[in-house]
Amino acid sequence: MRRPKPSRPRCWSPRGALPELSLRWVPDAKVRDYCLSDASAKSRSRKTFFEAYGFSRTAWQTLQQALHVQAATGIGELVRADVYGNTYRVIGPLACPDGRAPTITTYWIIRADDPRPQFTSAIPGPLPQDNPGAVGSPSALAAGR
Repeated sequence: MRRPKPSRPRCWSPRGALPELSLRWVPDAKVRDYCLSDASAKSRSRKTFFEAYGFSRTAWQTLQQALHVQAATGIGELVRADVYGNTYRVIGPLACPDGRAPTITTYWIIRADDPRPQFTSAIPGPLPQDNPGAVGSPSALAAGR
């Protein structure tokens, strides 16, 4: 007999799945010191990706604005609800300075004590790799995380 799959939050929604979309925010430091940082090998690969599409650390506000637009135009899904808040994954095109629009995956959290969706991370490509520790990865979702 098959065991039922654990329930998990799922709510796909086109065009801005984030509740309180107009309140979304992308912290300046997240763009400068996370997306466009070369402090570690992992961050260098992110920076290389964004630079390949025309973004730069000197004009980091351009990437910040593009992330705002991606959240409003992508397709989103609630991937985790816990004591810290609700985490959403948004998959959609990123409008780049060079005119291209690669698909990226972004993550946003709405904390229990703050209704504003806050940008937390960006991953090049449409879906996260199956890293069991990654929020929203297929393994984590199957385990109810």
